Amino acid sequence: MIDIEIGTIKNIERKKNRDGNNFVRMLTCQVSDDQDNISVELINPAGEDSVPNINDPVLVISVGDANKYGFSMDSDLDVSLLVSNGERLFFSRDGINIKAQLFLNKLGEIILNQGAGFAVEFNALKSDLADTNTLIKNHIHGGVTVGGGSTGVVSNVPGDFFDIDSSKVEKVKL
Repeated sequence: MIDIEIGTIKNIERKKNRDGNNFVRMLTCQVSDDQDNISVELINPAGEDSVPNINDPVLVISVGDANKYGFSMDSDLDVSLLVSNGERLFFSRDGINIKAQLFLNKLGEIILNQGAGFAVEFNALKSDLADTNTLIKNHIHGGVTVGGGSTGVVSNVPGDFFDIDSSKVEKVKL
């Protein structure tokens, strides 16, 4: 017999599964006002790991008397309209407020936090700018006569024309 109910998450713990083989997340859920809390194993989609918030709704599927599985749901968030077929939206949240987003669209783009800017591959950019810096430092003007008409040695030329270290975003890595 399969039974499906909607409940509310009251507690989350990391425990061994019923076979004792692996650690899983166990949810303590309340499925009705007049029923005791039940314990269910949280099931995440393949390749994903997430932990719901306390008081989030949960879809509880009971298979027989002993096997109960929970699938967390998002309440009060209208994110279903943000994606089309074949797209994925991942987000973290604090209660009902979305804090960070990762959107994989069907154009093959990866969009972080609504995509206001573009990511840069730091090491490749640094290498290219270092090469440009070397070219500028070693640049010689042809046809200029050395001597007499010289204005002297230029003393205010910085050591590096480009310093991009400050443009590195530590929290975003490609």
